[in-house]
Amino acid sequence: MKKTKKDKIKQYLLDGNSLSQLECTSMFNCTRLAAVVFNLKKEGLNIKKRTKHSKEASYAEYYIGQSTPTRYNILHTKLLCCA
Repeated sequence: MKKTKKDKIKQYLLDGNSLSQLECTSMFNCTRLAAVVFNLKKEGLNIKKRTKHSKEASYAEYYIGQSTPTRYNILHTKLLCCA
């Protein structure tokens, strides 16, 4: 089954990357990053936003906050509790 843009963005963020709208447009051909982030938050992901500043503009950059379980955290937790 083909992955949706939302699935690709979710995996990208879960892999520890941050994402701005400009990057999202060029990497995933998605011009509605804020809407995707909204939906992912409704699914329970702890997505945070930081505002970046350049000489020309300010823009949002989204990333996964510490409390969202990533694959590494889940695996690490399982190894600790089952060892």
